[in-house]
Amino acid sequence: MYKKLLNFLKPHGRDIWLSALCSSGESLFALWIPFVMAKIMDHGVSAGDLGFTIRNGLLMTVMALFVVVFGVFSMKFATRAGLGLGTDLRSAAYRKMQTFTFQNLEKFGTASLITRLTTDITTIQTTTIQAIKYLVRAPSMMLFAAVFSFMISPKLAWMFIALIPVVLIIVLIIILKLRPRFFAMQQCIDHLNQVVQENIIAQGIVKAFCRQEHQKNIMAESNDRVMIASDRAMGLSILTSPLGNFVLYMGTILLYWYGGRDVILGNLTIGQLSGLTSYLTELLSRVLMMANLSVMFSRSMVSFHRLLEVIETEPEICDGPGTLPVQDGSISFRDVEFGYAGSPVLMKNLNLSIPSGQTVGIIGGTGSGKSTLVSLIPRLYDISGGELRVGGNSIEAYTLGQLRDEIAFVPQTSTLFSGSIRDNLLWARADATEEEIREACIAACAHGFISQFPEGYDTRIGQGGSTLSGGQRQRLCIARAILKQPKILILDDATSAVDMATDASIRASFRTLLPGVTKLIIAQRISSVAYTDRILVMDKGKIVGDGTHEELLETCQIYRELCDLQHYGEEAEYA
Repeated sequence: MYKKLLNFLKPHGRDIWLSALCSSGESLFALWIPFVMAKIMDHGVSAGDLGFTIRNGLLMTVMALFVVVFGVFSMKFATRAGLGLGTDLRSAAYRKMQTFTFQNLEKFGTASLITRLTTDITTIQTTTIQAIKYLVRAPSMMLFAAVFSFMISPKLAWMFIALIPVVLIIVLIIILKLRPRFFAMQQCIDHLNQVVQENIIAQGIVKAFCRQEHQKNIMAESNDRVMIASDRAMGLSILTSPLGNFVLYMGTILLYWYGGRDVILGNLTIGQLSGLTSYLTELLSRVLMMANLSVMFSRSMVSFHRLLEVIETEPEICDGPGTLPVQDGSISFRDVEFGYAGSPVLMKNLNLSIPSGQTVGIIGGTGSGKSTLVSLIPRLYDISGGELRVGGNSIEAYTLGQLRDEIAFVPQTSTLFSGSIRDNLLWARADATEEEIREACIAACAHGFISQFPEGYDTRIGQGGSTLSGGQRQRLCIARAILKQPKILILDDATSAVDMATDASIRASFRTLLPGVTKLIIAQRISSVAYTDRILVMDKGKIVGDGTHEELLETCQIYRELCDLQHYGEEAEYA
């Protein structure tokens, strides 16, 4: 895992080395100051030599300026490298997420993926910035402090250098116990994000059922879990500071005990003892800084591991060679089998052939496999067995982009994005002209309500199209699909929120505007599919009826029952 982290750091090597160089300069001048100060005390102040004191005082001032300049540039380069690493990791994870199948997304969960791309990357960025600056500065200051200490008194220098292993052992024990606690903390944050996300998205349902107090309790419980998990992790990690300070104070006491005796015996001057005290403080405080950095590093490696899980996950559906074009909109299922992961087989030995340009209605009860059937065509899910051909070739012969470019899919849930109406329509074709946009919206019965907005097609819509009604969102999604000019158009119950007159108008526009396009229309209303070239009736993953409206009335009992129920519903509605 460390090697993989280094691979991500390589592009930022220049900034890392520049930061390290500046840190070394900062350390050298920072530790040179106590050495000069000791000389001022011993040779300037004690001897009353004002000129010596002023000259060395000015030298200390120049050194301090160098410390500031080197420190600023060290942090600048470290920050640039850390932010660059975070950007690269976020981009790599997001690019991989674009290749994920629904199974991959279900494995991680939306809330967990958001946490990984935000909280985890922020943790890595912060640690990287601190590490780049202090992983060089702290060891270099320790080295220079040791060198200057030995120049003053080798005997006393050895004494407090021996305290370093004590601090390192304490830190190692803490780090080994921290890793599982950080994992548990991040999982609790994942769950908290999930609760927040669900509550924000489902605010209308929460208010409609007056479940605010219930949701508050769920939120409080999840929040408490994060607090408890964080307390277990952070409560242990903060032990490094007091334990390290304890060692530092004990070292200081020992230094004054033995150093004071040497001063009395004339083996050491007051200035030298003062310098040794400064170096002891610097040495052990840098060890303590490294200890705290190790704790941060331990947490960031947990975050990096979680990101690697995303980056290294291979999508279950991969591109084909893409050497053959999608010639037309013909579709052929040959002994196709399919089952969701961990679930029983939904479809078995399914055979179906749809010529290019045919309009096919699909109807059936809830859970009969209608949506699953059409989701297999653009490879949103992959078949478990058999062969599925589109445009004369197996779907596995195409790249995913090549196949999906020829298919326009309007799912049950109308999905729009923040921005203007025009921005959402141009998702289909970025080069679409104004006339093509208008024509598609007229066909989808969307132009009427769009033209009523003061800003027309430039009207901004809220997140997910929240400022529009359900029927308006559906019509915009249909217009977007028409604008794509596909070879295959799939409508998965895409007119459920529009009235019957609008539904009929949209269907009529399909016949005139998309005459050569294969159209698959899933619907709950018989009136939405009765006009089609043929109707498929599905039940328990099987096609139990295939024919025109008139033929199915004679041959398919399930279809007759659906018609009877809906006729009864219409009579009851208008009675």
